[in-house]
Amino acid sequence: MDFIGCKAKINPWIYSIVSKSIGGRRCMFIDGCSGSGSTSRYFLTCGFDVIANDLLHFSSSMTEGFVLNYSKSPAAQKYIDEINKLNGKRGFFYDSYSARAGRPYFTDSNAQRIDACREFISTIDDPQIKQYLLYCGLEALSRVSNTTGVQAAFLKHFKERATQQFKLRREISIDVPNRVATYTIDIVELVKKLQTSDSILYIDPPFNARQFGPNYHLYETFTRYDKPELIGKTGLRKNWKTESGSTLCNKVGLFDTLREIIIYSQSNPIYLSYSSDGIASIRDILNALDAEITIYTRRGQRYKSDTNPERKYNFNPLFDLLFEIKKTSRTFK
Repeated sequence: MDFIGCKAKINPWIYSIVSKSIGGRRCMFIDGCSGSGSTSRYFLTCGFDVIANDLLHFSSSMTEGFVLNYSKSPAAQKYIDEINKLNGKRGFFYDSYSARAGRPYFTDSNAQRIDACREFISTIDDPQIKQYLLYCGLEALSRVSNTTGVQAAFLKHFKERATQQFKLRREISIDVPNRVATYTIDIVELVKKLQTSDSILYIDPPFNARQFGPNYHLYETFTRYDKPELIGKTGLRKNWKTESGSTLCNKVGLFDTLREIIIYSQSNPIYLSYSSDGIASIRDILNALDAEITIYTRRGQRYKSDTNPERKYNFNPLFDLLFEIKKTSRTFK
């Protein structure tokens, strides 16, 4: 799945730090901003029970679909085969996100196939099969979207990948459905709700002002299929600010929210994943949080939507940061 900030490549590094800190204990892993679900899924495969939370609903489908052992299921394959044989039909994606609609996120034929797929999934009664098919559908949608990787805008001309046929395939899954719980609530609400002291809280917030709601609205609308009112030339969900607007996308909101999280969370330590490109500097974060903090760093790889060598950011080093935050008796007293 296209998703900026996905930690798939550095999850082993994160795990090595967390596991060393807790001495091999298999406590609850709370993924407070789970996004594409890659870190939640990684810790599940390492034996942890997981709570995954994100304001965006598609995140739950990605995590829940992964833990349902349908990758080798004849029933799942039967549904996938049926979906892939469907004729396309006119629906919300065709009317809103096709070349004919003036928003070429998808070819006309793929937009119709996406509508047929999503309407088919809506008819399935089994909630587990439905989540697995949503997971497969999200991955399929990502493979044919005509974007640079984020969805706040479409490309004017179809790139080669976007001209391929929308088609589901069996995505990897594991058989641990009873070891994960998902939420779609504000992270401060989450930590107030959870009274789990034997846990690790991991926070992977946006590190810049880019809100994830408008940048991944296609995933969200596919998952919810609520036919929302759209705004603007690029067809964003009109109510994205109230649905998924995050206080973590600006410096003031970041610090205020982090303080509340640390005050109310029962977890200790708390891990904050960040970037040297973030809107807050290391010094800013250390000054804002009155706690015992250890910082781990590694050389990162910058996401680029173009390869122009004249772009200055291409020459600036990037570092992945992991803050290990341990509350003390003086924390926010």
